[in-house]
Amino acid sequence: MSSQRQKFHEMIKGIGTATMITHEIGGGNLGVRPMSVAEINEDCDLWFFTSLDSSVVSEIRADDRMSISMQDGEFAFYVMSGIAKVSTNREQIHKLWKEPYKVWFPKGPDDPDICIIHFDSKNGEYWDTQGVNKVKYLFEAAKAYVTGEKAQTEEGEHHGNVEFS
Repeated sequence: MSSQRQKFHEMIKGIGTATMITHEIGGGNLGVRPMSVAEINEDCDLWFFTSLDSSVVSEIRADDRMSISMQDGEFAFYVMSGIAKVSTNREQIHKLWKEPYKVWFPKGPDDPDICIIHFDSKNGEYWDTQGVNKVKYLFEAAKAYVTGEKAQTEEGEHHGNVEFS
């Protein structure tokens, strides 16, 4: 695994909610919705639970391109682009199942309406100004404010682009 991909994975692995962005059917609009993340693997692929009759499933079947946006607090932001696939693989559904999902699927993991969305991430970008990066960024921001110049950020530390596949 590349060091950039590993860094990206470390930054996003604890985030429990993502904003899923799909292409709505029949137009130029985007479908945007928050989704609970079921799993994030080391390749930065994500899995989500949804209903087979949901609009997101219809949108993915019409156009499998998807973007994901995630945020960790006020100072770390992540976006990814990739391809989405809908699956009804019962073994995978059971593997990823968590008891809180019963709120949406009262029949449990054997509910015939349940499916998973596998987001195969292709590339990502991050902006990270938390922890030590926050201190560095605040220093650069203050310096920029005083000097009237643009703040400098460290590529790879505060900001970076990552290719996953």
